[in-house]
Amino acid sequence: MASCSSTTTDDATNPPEPTPSIDCTPGAEDRPTQISRLTLDGVTADTFATTLTVPFDGLAGGPLDRPSVVRAAVVTDESGSPVTFRTDTGGVIADRGADWLSAGREITVTSTQDESGCSAAVYLFGTRTGPLTLDVESDGALSTTLDVVNASAAARNLSMDVGDTEVISGEEIDITVTATDVFGNPVAGSNVVVSVPSQAPARYPNGSNRAIVLTDEDGQAQVRLLTSTNRTRVFNIRARGVDPRCTGSNQSAVNQYGCTIDEPFIGAGEPVADLRIPVTVLQPPADDAVENDAADDAVPGDEIEGEVSPRSARR
Repeated sequence: MASCSSTTTDDATNPPEPTPSIDCTPGAEDRPTQISRLTLDGVTADTFATTLTVPFDGLAGGPLDRPSVVRAAVVTDESGSPVTFRTDTGGVIADRGADWLSAGREITVTSTQDESGCSAAVYLFGTRTGPLTLDVESDGALSTTLDVVNASAAARNLSMDVGDTEVISGEEIDITVTATDVFGNPVAGSNVVVSVPSQAPARYPNGSNRAIVLTDEDGQAQVRLLTSTNRTRVFNIRARGVDPRCTGSNQSAVNQYGCTIDEPFIGAGEPVADLRIPVTVLQPPADDAVENDAADDAVPGDEIEGEVSPRSARR
């Protein structure tokens, strides 16, 4: 009959909690077993203070002090018995190499025996920022809550809102850009370029037609353009992720904007990193000629071809 061993340390500043001595006997796959001592990466759950990071490079992403995945384990009285792990958000996986699409919010595994005794374990990751609760059940129940955050390097998708896509010359255009990770969480600290063509009748207060903005804690950045023209003009406002590339193709820089489909994990889909919204600046009378402006870098799609009705750019 095997039992769990106890460990001690000479480091009085941060001694690990001794492993309780528990007899391990053969159980049955249809019979729950007593569980105890929930740990995360070997640290007892009630003292685990490490922040979990939303995965952004498969399951390997995240700094050492904020891993993307942790091993959750409990000590069991018996081997071969069912133990259920359940979380209110994100996913629970049975193995680090498991396919992302097979991960779920609940999984039942069978307790096993090794030289230390009996235990049951899974790997846990969170796909939503905020608190993540893990419940473990068999013959008894244990629970813990972790804090989940994300990293600026996880920014993958952009959205842009223009307060009014049709304005009178002299009015202002308010723009909000939002950066999110592959799971839809807002990403703070992401650099985004917001620009208009050099010929467009819109400028930032400093006279520039281009600005690099940094997203806030809500994943948003707000900018304002001033307009001035004596003719009705139509042009694109463009937002794009800075220096787009992916860890899969460039290990020296982590930036999800440039990831291809199935990166950073299978099923991720293509990123949204380059947006254009057409805007019309009106100058009465309404039948003035319409002028169309091309983008600074002449990227196909920035220009609007043909004559456009002054009202046709309204969303």
